[in-house]
Amino acid sequence: MAKLATRQIYGPGRAVDDPVSSVPAQTFSEVPDGILDLLILHLPYSLSLVRRLQYTAASPTGKTPSARIVVASDSPPAEPTRHDAGFDVTARHFTVSYFDPSRGPETQTWIYSTLEDAHARDSSVVLAQDETAHCEKQIMAVVSEVKRIAREYDAVEPLAFPRQVIVGTLHHAVRAVMRKHDVSLTHRHDYQKIIFPFDKLPSADAALPAGLSFETTTLEDCHIVKSRTDIPRKVTTLFTLPSITIKQADGTPVAWAFLGMTLLGIEENGS
Repeated sequence: MAKLATRQIYGPGRAVDDPVSSVPAQTFSEVPDGILDLLILHLPYSLSLVRRLQYTAASPTGKTPSARIVVASDSPPAEPTRHDAGFDVTARHFTVSYFDPSRGPETQTWIYSTLEDAHARDSSVVLAQDETAHCEKQIMAVVSEVKRIAREYDAVEPLAFPRQVIVGTLHHAVRAVMRKHDVSLTHRHDYQKIIFPFDKLPSADAALPAGLSFETTTLEDCHIVKSRTDIPRKVTTLFTLPSITIKQADGTPVAWAFLGMTLLGIEENGS
């Protein structure tokens, strides 16, 4: 399942009230009831956003006051201003975004649309032309709302990158819709998302080579990790994530993994 790692979607494009965005989008400051259940029905395609929202809902460091969840759904809650009103899991098509403008220069936005299901390599989902058009309207409704929120935030607290929002794991089908409707995008790299079952992982008690051991990741280790990767992550963010580090006998870290963003790094002398 190919996705793009980073996108910038702020800037020139259609206005919020453009006819293509006539589908309404709703904005919540908390994870709305039912939205995770709805997303889980679309695994593995929705995995990145599911994990982001689970972390938001469960961890005390999972969100900031500026974080918003934006939804355009076939079955919105009866009381759209209440996060506990609940989304109907029978909704066939929807688009959801988690957006936190304060997170820059790290990833600020995750977006999932049911349009993605029909574009996966092994998918059996086939959408009629009118369904595809409806999905496009939902995507653009969410994008327009994200842009509106970004402008409001930028007027008070400047964004990390002027007039730009960083979007992670953006699917190529969603990217194509944005480009079709004149959203300004800056493409960096294409990435493959690899999903594998837990029962294929090595045993947890597998022995490490002599001189290496599993250790707790320290703040100093996080500084080293940040210096070794071009992924824009703050040291403070790394330190809050569940992690493990493999170190040499002298304490030198040679490999590390961070659960929250699924980052694996290995030093050359640690292979």
